[in-house]
Amino acid sequence: MPPGHLNAIFLRTSKPLETKTWRDALKAAHEQGGFIFWNHPGWTGQQPDGVAKWYPEHTELVEAGILQGIEVINSREYYPEAHRWCLDKNLVIISNSDIHAPLNLDYLVRQGDHRPMTLVFAKDASRDSIREALLARRTAAYSGNLLVGREEFLRPAFERSLQVLTPTVTLTPGGRAYVQIRNDSEVRFELTGGGSANGVSGPTEVFLSAERTSLLPIRASKTASPGVVRLELGYTVGNLLVEPDVGLPIELSVEVEVVAAEE
Repeated sequence: MPPGHLNAIFLRTSKPLETKTWRDALKAAHEQGGFIFWNHPGWTGQQPDGVAKWYPEHTELVEAGILQGIEVINSREYYPEAHRWCLDKNLVIISNSDIHAPLNLDYLVRQGDHRPMTLVFAKDASRDSIREALLARRTAAYSGNLLVGREEFLRPAFERSLQVLTPTVTLTPGGRAYVQIRNDSEVRFELTGGGSANGVSGPTEVFLSAERTSLLPIRASKTASPGVVRLELGYTVGNLLVEPDVGLPIELSVEVEVVAAEE
C-alpha cells in the first residue's frame, strides 16, 4: 500500500501490463478500456488494523478516471469505509469471494450458503451489456444474507420481491389478525420498526423468510374503537444497506377493520 491490489477486466491483452511501475501498468490497462477496481481495501495484509484507508494515490487514480470501483465486500468482510467512498466518489460497488480453495471448503453450499458476488443490473448477459452496466454504476454487493448498494437499486429489488397477499384484515378489540406477505427473493429480509394508529399496532420486528409466505401479526388494544384504520408501518430493512451500516427505509400499508366483539 498504496495503491493496493487492483484488478482490470475487459482487457484485450495483459502483456502491456508487465511493467516495472504500477502507474504504467494501470495506464496500459486504462488505454485498453479496462475496468479497474480496488480489491479488499481493509485486508490485514495491507492494513494491519483492518480499517480501510484512502491514500493520495487513490485520489490521483479517481481524478484520472482510472479507478472505477472498490470491493465493498471481500470474502465475508464488509468495509463500511469503502461503501462510503463508492457513494461519495461515484465508484462502482463490488463484491468478491477472493476464493483460493475449492468452493465447498469455504462455503456451506449444501446448507444454502453461497460465495459473495456482484449483482450487475445489465440489460442482457453479453459482455458489452455487463460492461455498460458497470460503467453506469448499476451494481449491488451480495454476501450471505446481506445486500449492499445504492438505494435506487435496492428499493425496487425489495419492493418487487414482496407480495402482500392480505392487504385488508379484520379483528376485534383485544384481538389479533395476520397479514400474509410473500417474499419471492432468496434473501431473508430483517425488518425493525413498526407503528400504531387508533389502538391498532404492528410488530417492532419482522422476518420475511426467503421464498416463503410469512405472517405479520396485527393487534388491536382492548380499547380500540370499531372502524377502519389505515395502518402505516415504517420499517428499516437491516440487511439491505444503502449507506454504511444504514438499512433501507420502507413502509408497509395495511387496512385494518376493527369490529365490535359479539356479545
